[in-house]
Amino acid sequence: MSHAVDSTHPVDPSIARMTEEAAKQKAVATQEKRELAGDADYHDHKHLDNNVNNPNALLENPLQGISHDRLEAMGRAFAREKGLAEFEEEFAKGAQVAQDPLAFESLMLLNDEDRNVLRREVGMDESVTNGANLFWPEQFGLVTDPARDPNASTNQWVRASRFSALLVNA
Repeated sequence: MSHAVDSTHPVDPSIARMTEEAAKQKAVATQEKRELAGDADYHDHKHLDNNVNNPNALLENPLQGISHDRLEAMGRAFAREKGLAEFEEEFAKGAQVAQDPLAFESLMLLNDEDRNVLRREVGMDESVTNGANLFWPEQFGLVTDPARDPNASTNQWVRASRFSALLVNA
């Protein structure tokens, strides 16, 4: 029987450990998001990724609750930071769409061509695969932390090969 996660039904320790490990790996990116989003926007109670006790934290959308103006600025800043300034507008649009992909029709930043492309987009395969990749490797012994496994480098290649095979076939 499945139970909600609470103090009377704790998270399986292996899942909790994987959640904590994934949270550590994205700590730098999370700090960057906080800086771009501004503390007031980012510490909104809707953000589950700030709660390490929540097993859904890694799957929750970290852009939830951030204003469209702020998302646009974040997308543009990311493009400049990565040397892709010529694609600032695309990254700004992408940041807004990523917040709520089903609400793209109402985004003022998008033009008709963008909306037509998004109407034809089928991105569920990638979304599901990305979420699954947070959890399955350790279940199959593919520990990618060199401090915990001397085969971490090989495990990273196996994980990447498996992930890329899914994307090629999606």
